[in-house]
Amino acid sequence: MNVNKIYLTADKVLIKCDGSEEIRGGIYIPDKHQRPPITGIVVKVGPGIEYEKGKIRDMAVKKGDKVLIPFDYHVKVMINDEEFRIYNESDILGIIDD
Repeated sequence: MNVNKIYLTADKVLIKCDGSEEIRGGIYIPDKHQRPPITGIVVKVGPGIEYEKGKIRDMAVKKGDKVLIPFDYHVKVMINDEEFRIYNESDILGIIDD
């Protein structure tokens, strides 16, 4: 399977995680079922969600954006032995400005 042959629907976002945890310093007391957010790079985005008949809302993220994402609430996809994750746009916590 090739990343270029994947066409996302609605507000789906394909992300390649860099494996780093974004939260540093301070005190973090995690819930036993929750992990801290991680960062990743947006690889592909869907067309957006239709908000009125025939009108599509633009996506807030674009290819190449570095984003902060929850560790959970995603779908894992293996493409050419690399792990990617698919999120709904609304699950993305923020865009990181490097």
